[in-house]
Amino acid sequence: LLRQHQLLKDVDLYHISHHGFRSGTATGFLEHINPQISILSRPVNRAWYEPTMNRFNRLVRLRREPITVPIWNYNSSSLANINEVDHIPTKTRYPGKPRFEKNGLLTGAIYWTGIDGTIWIEMTASGDVELKKPN
Repeated sequence: LLRQHQLLKDVDLYHISHHGFRSGTATGFLEHINPQISILSRPVNRAWYEPTMNRFNRLVRLRREPITVPIWNYNSSSLANINEVDHIPTKTRYPGKPRFEKNGLLTGAIYWTGIDGTIWIEMTASGDVELKKPN
């Protein structure tokens, strides 16, 4: 995909992969895209990793009215995470269990389904974008 970097520069709408986890979008990929808007499918009770959020705030071309979003951090005292379903300790690349740390600001045109709810995006062939919320 990175070999198609000219094509990637024309991306207008980007669905942020892996619910916004930093492991979901490779930095090398992000160097090649510059979308007008992005969509983040993530529940409101799942906070975002601040450096990843800030990277997307800079990356997305259009701006939005800033909204407050939860930011997570990890407790570095533990290297295990508890599987919520099976309660089995599993190794993770991130040290410790994620926890709410603070609120951050989402300023790029990134629409978070857990906060914004359902939105419809209409794009024209010329690249004009219109966002709508269903009634």
